[in-house]
Amino acid sequence: MSESEREALTKEHIRNLVENYDEIIRKLIPQYEEMQQSVLGFLDFPADIEIAVLDLGIGTGETAQRILEAFPKSKIIGIDLSQEMVEGAKQRLAKYPERVELTVGNMADVELPESVDAIVSTLAIHHLTGEQKRALYQKLYRHLQTGGVLSLGDLVTFQDPKKAARTEQDWKDFIFGTLGQEQGQFRFDEYKKGDIPSPLESQIEWLKEAGFQDVSVNWELMNYAVFGGRKIEK
Repeated sequence: MSESEREALTKEHIRNLVENYDEIIRKLIPQYEEMQQSVLGFLDFPADIEIAVLDLGIGTGETAQRILEAFPKSKIIGIDLSQEMVEGAKQRLAKYPERVELTVGNMADVELPESVDAIVSTLAIHHLTGEQKRALYQKLYRHLQTGGVLSLGDLVTFQDPKKAARTEQDWKDFIFGTLGQEQGQFRFDEYKKGDIPSPLESQIEWLKEAGFQDVSVNWELMNYAVFGGRKIEK
């Protein structure tokens, strides 16, 4: 599949989610609130300092809103592939007009801000191939300030085939329970068609390879995880 075909498939996948996104995402992701809080937990800055945060795949802006509220002097630079999602983020974050900058673009090749204090991404990186993720992590490291952090909450898989199959089945059972048979099957088929989860273990190694230190997994449930690291001056 070509990159243009993959991008078109991802946009279609997002369009199938964008209506009532905030409601349906809580039926698709087990313990969604816990995952969001864990993503925020990596940002261990004093609450009263000015920080610039890059949000990759900002979606409707839920993670961004939590950051803006937790860090009153923060600024968000948000990027998303979907114009519809960016419009949703604009509405959610409308009360922070001076603190939010939004761009439509593909995180794999869009121009990034020169230097930021933190980078977050919630439920977006899994749309990239393993090769693209590995290259992106190297790029993100270069755009982080020394002392900056990367926090990723995402769909993953695992190197152990048995664990990969078990966690996927557990998640399938979860969405069938929250959405019902018909919608659950539709969402599972969408996942199989358009998502590209990479093994969590591989992604941890790619972060370390890129230069990140203090790399850790802060939360894991079924086939979802929150993981990240820090850029430390050597």
